[in-house]
Amino acid sequence: MAIVMKNPIMCCALATLGVSQGKIDKLDPTTCHFYDLINEQHVALLWEQLVGRKSAQAVSQIEAAQVNWRQNHPDLADSLYFLAIVGASDKLIRSLQRNGVRTVSQLDDMIRQQMKMPIDWRKNPTENAALVQAYFDWKVTNQSELQRELETKPEVDLSVRLAQAANQQRTAARLQKWFGVEKIPKTLMAFLTLDFKKKDLLVSRLSGKTLQEIGDEHGLTRERVRQIIAKMVQQLPLFDDVEKYHKLVLTYDIQLDQFLNYTQGTEEIYTYLTLKYKRPKTLASLDQYLLALNKVAPDALGVRLNQHGKFINHANQVVPFSAANVIDEILFNNRRVFDNDEMVVQMKSFFEAHGQMQATAISARAVLAQIERQAHIIQRTNGYFRYYELELHDILDYLDELNALFDVADGIYGIDYFFDHNQSLMAELGLQESSELANLLKGLGYERFERLNTIVRQSQVYIGAIKNDTQCKEQFYLGVFSQFDGQSLADTVDYLEANFALQRPTMWSYLGTTYKPYIHRNMINMNVKLPSDVDFYRKMKVVLNEPIYPYDQAAAIIKLVDPSIQVSPLLMDRLGYIERSALLMQKSYASLNDAIRALWLADDEISVEKVQAYPNNWFRFKAYNLELQHDLVAIDSTRYLTAKGLGRIGVTKPDIDRFLQEIMSFIEDDVFFTWKSLLDSGFESDFMAKSQLSDFAYERLIFTIPSIRTIKTRGSVYVNQSHPTPKCPPLNDFFAQELGGQSRDIDDFLRELNLKFGLDVTRTRALEKLAKGQLAYSTETNHIYPDKLSMYEDTYQELGIDV
Repeated sequence: MAIVMKNPIMCCALATLGVSQGKIDKLDPTTCHFYDLINEQHVALLWEQLVGRKSAQAVSQIEAAQVNWRQNHPDLADSLYFLAIVGASDKLIRSLQRNGVRTVSQLDDMIRQQMKMPIDWRKNPTENAALVQAYFDWKVTNQSELQRELETKPEVDLSVRLAQAANQQRTAARLQKWFGVEKIPKTLMAFLTLDFKKKDLLVSRLSGKTLQEIGDEHGLTRERVRQIIAKMVQQLPLFDDVEKYHKLVLTYDIQLDQFLNYTQGTEEIYTYLTLKYKRPKTLASLDQYLLALNKVAPDALGVRLNQHGKFINHANQVVPFSAANVIDEILFNNRRVFDNDEMVVQMKSFFEAHGQMQATAISARAVLAQIERQAHIIQRTNGYFRYYELELHDILDYLDELNALFDVADGIYGIDYFFDHNQSLMAELGLQESSELANLLKGLGYERFERLNTIVRQSQVYIGAIKNDTQCKEQFYLGVFSQFDGQSLADTVDYLEANFALQRPTMWSYLGTTYKPYIHRNMINMNVKLPSDVDFYRKMKVVLNEPIYPYDQAAAIIKLVDPSIQVSPLLMDRLGYIERSALLMQKSYASLNDAIRALWLADDEISVEKVQAYPNNWFRFKAYNLELQHDLVAIDSTRYLTAKGLGRIGVTKPDIDRFLQEIMSFIEDDVFFTWKSLLDSGFESDFMAKSQLSDFAYERLIFTIPSIRTIKTRGSVYVNQSHPTPKCPPLNDFFAQELGGQSRDIDDFLRELNLKFGLDVTRTRALEKLAKGQLAYSTETNHIYPDKLSMYEDTYQELGIDV
């Protein structure tokens, strides 16, 4: 008999570690998971919380399991117990264990080697062997579930889950105690139709009777009635029909007759709201509510509001004539740049136009103070500002993109560097110039950014290890000086302007004043001591000779040659390298692209391992582009053939282009194919005889066709889309093409599919994909269908049912 498990992965894992089935059955899988138990420090306390009573035996078993897990960390998913998941009986598993079998892999080896099996196994050897394969298939399909249960900490802490379960139990008990019911309806009006304890008291109160009248009817004091009703309301949950009017009654100064007139609510709902919640002493005018309902003509309402010191703003809200509201209204209606003086003039005109003569005496200082804390304002330099659309929560959606701006080398940058770097992002954020970006970042708070330290005077941005202090600034600027030792200050300033967007006049003045000891007749003289040993430079020419290096890698090579050498940008320059975006490039190359081509395309072949050796994603992107341009051709999973190597075998890029064009002319649009099916369909090309490349290489070349989309399975399936989309088509589209609107036995279908296209699509993978698409699969008929209707018709007809 198979084991019935509420959480099979947890049950099998605990059983493997020695916890008895009786103890496992007491655990609630909705509350507790394997990760919780195996990492819990206070097992005794946890067991009592989970089960409701103590058990020294259970605690001992779980603590022993924890020790086994920490010391040995066995591969739990390979345990023999996991065969129970696919239907293995408890008796069969115990029989195998008595014969020394502990893991599914061990059992699989015994089957393959045709070793002698226990008696219980030999009773049904074929069915039992199928259980092993079924488990391997299940394990592949459920890898993420295994990882989540065994290795991943649950998103909600166990303490929270236990508290939620306890809270649900307490709520049910409380409802039973107070009302004599186990469940409360979602609406108040439905609840009032139930027969519950003290119903007459609550219904009378909600119908408008006074406490005194209710007390006289039931022989209770007025205070006792109030206490009972208050307690009943306190115990009741949030009702949907009550919460619908929650904001209205607690926000606006609305009375019962107005509530009944303007809403579809009842007297019971209004009264219940006043009992359930304490209405604030200060309530908003009902005019705002009437405005939303269009109960009063807008012009008439506007005059009425002006008389009470209020107006209707651009958001159709009733607001008072405060400085903040008036500034917001002026900026919204005039989408241009203002300064403080102009805003004062505009505000006086606004007040006069709305008959608010007493508010026209507003000072420029008060306006400036208000602008500093106004929400919908973006400021610029020299006191200018304008209306800004986005709210803080809108900007936070772009936090990752903003953080990516500062993924640059440590240093001091001009704000223009980041503003110009991603113009599309600036447009999405509605930023019109760099000073607005500086003020936006300041408003968000520099602590939200991993590498941004501060921004000085809306212009200089301090990144990474460089902070706004004397030591850090000296480290940065003297580091730059070291690169320009012996060169002019003008060259240094040009470099800072070109590479860091620091303003030229500012840099010329600041560097010429602050670092004057390092400048002689406008020439940089750092007196940096470079190695004088000629043999050192001779060795470096031998070991440091590639076109491009990560800076740290080059520094490590120098230290291997001579650990005493002080590595500096000046030394790198002396060795013929210049720094570009944390990379070192030989100065003989005009760009990083030229250097990478020289690095990878110099020989006939380059290994995939060498291409992937660089941790920077930039290198992988460049390799991908070179493959698309046919400067690199993958000839197998470990090697690329370069353009130079292709030339040695007599193949040129035009040859490849013609070959791919021949393929495009041969295939049909929107019809799936593989390299094998292409060849079987009669495709021939002189290029194949000329190049003598592998099937792997031809498949990778097909991948580079711009309109081709690829389905990655065990083998590559291609389709030339007549209307190309960014996404690759699903495997179900391929299945649908081959079905041709007919139903097929799935095993026959997959066998023919794999044979025709040279694939290895397994039944497990096919069923996994079929569950997500339009195609349908029936376990009764073992058939795959073009749609569910066809499946139902076939299935029910076999049962004699007319669809």
